[in-house]
Amino acid sequence: MKWVVEALSGGIIGNLPALPSFQSHPQYISLSSNGSTTRSTSSSRTTATRSDTTITVSSSDFVTANGETIYMSAENGSNYTNSSDRFLDRSKTFQMIETPREISFKEIVSATNNFSDSQRVAELDFGTAYHGFLDSSHHVLVKRLGMKTCPALRERFSNELQNLGRLRHRNLIQLRGWCTEQGEMLVVYEYSADRLLSHLLFHHDNKGLQWCHRYNIIKSLASAILYLHDEWDEQVIHRNITSSAVILDLDLNPRLSSFALAEFLTRNEHGNHHVTIDKSKSVRGIFGYMSPEYLDSGDAVATADIYSFGVVVLEVITGQMAVDFRRPEVLLVRKVHEFHARKRPLEELADIRLNGEYNHRELMRLLRLGIACTHSNPDLRPRMRQIVKILDGNDQCFTKEEKIESLEGWKQRNATSLSLVKRIQALGIQ
Repeated sequence: MKWVVEALSGGIIGNLPALPSFQSHPQYISLSSNGSTTRSTSSSRTTATRSDTTITVSSSDFVTANGETIYMSAENGSNYTNSSDRFLDRSKTFQMIETPREISFKEIVSATNNFSDSQRVAELDFGTAYHGFLDSSHHVLVKRLGMKTCPALRERFSNELQNLGRLRHRNLIQLRGWCTEQGEMLVVYEYSADRLLSHLLFHHDNKGLQWCHRYNIIKSLASAILYLHDEWDEQVIHRNITSSAVILDLDLNPRLSSFALAEFLTRNEHGNHHVTIDKSKSVRGIFGYMSPEYLDSGDAVATADIYSFGVVVLEVITGQMAVDFRRPEVLLVRKVHEFHARKRPLEELADIRLNGEYNHRELMRLLRLGIACTHSNPDLRPRMRQIVKILDGNDQCFTKEEKIESLEGWKQRNATSLSLVKRIQALGIQ
């Protein structure tokens, strides 16, 4: 082991001759022990013997070893005269993986140009998002929560930090740090994006998303939720899956954010999860994305997340918001289920900005999936693993007993939502 460390630290240098079987490979450096190494400079053919194998090579400068020899590819054939040179070069080549840390208010003010409007990305749930650069190199998204003195919001801030810092998935946003100076509540994320899914879907000054991007967004989002529900050490109920919680990078790959309401459920010895029952019966989330049973109970269960996911699926298909008081039918879910119950052509629900340019089979698959996920009866909704299989093209994974939900049955189960709509409409809010 000692000679391996010495070799890696730059104590041994040299170039391996070109072997017949490695002609197309990059140059190599032989990492060998000082005690069993001989250095030779020659233009003649040299034979290196190891145990019962003999290899004949030709070189002007190389290292041989009597014992075991490790070969490591050398970038551009670089040689290092000392260990410090090698360390400096590696620090430039390999980016360090940073864990979330506390970031000073001064750094954030500098990164966001003192929270200027030009740096503002969007208005998020209970706050505003800004983008900027930390240390002039790391592109970050800063979420600044409002209502600094609100105890409930400060609890959400603490929960988001604790929860998000523990999760790792390519379609989950990664936490970089936080700041609580001067009474602020600032959450700092990695930022490889310049837009939210909701902006591309609902702001008609945008060109809109092509069908292939829409389908990929749904598939990737399903993969992230499957990770939260079934593949991580604990089961995570997100409770805030909305189109404004999905951030898109420059290649339109999604990352799910907004973990302030998430519940982490520990797994018991049988592999099952404890269900969190909110004794205060407080309902937390965004109206229009909350399932009817969650509105009534406030219990954090996986089927409630699946309902929210289904609403996002319908938004992606139709290009319409989950709740829109400017439309005759305020709730998107109700509009879609009425289409289904009345057996109207579901293709008419497709976003007009698609101009009919979509894969018909995929469109019908997503419509069936969105309707199934937003079924008023949670027992009839598919599970995330089943959803991922369906999105991979396995339509046979749809429940064979797909039944059209009657309009009367839907109204009865969604009485709370319909009552809220009427009360808001009475206030003249749009």
